[in-house]
Amino acid sequence: MNKEDTRKMQVFYNRHADTLLLELAPARHADHVLRTGSVLLHVGASGEPILLEIEDASEFLSTVIRDSIRD
Repeated sequence: MNKEDTRKMQVFYNRHADTLLLELAPARHADHVLRTGSVLLHVGASGEPILLEIEDASEFLSTVIRDSIRD
């Protein structure tokens, strides 16, 4: 396993765009993007997840937290 394989996930938040980015793999070119509502998964050519992008992140996270507290 090389150093690139053990790199930790990085998280970025853009307050102006209210977008949360979770970088799952070292910077690579995404082959395609899968979208479900405000969540986008950028996927590489071999099917590996590269980046998880959450639009309207403050609303999304508020909903997730609120729903998890209810359960």
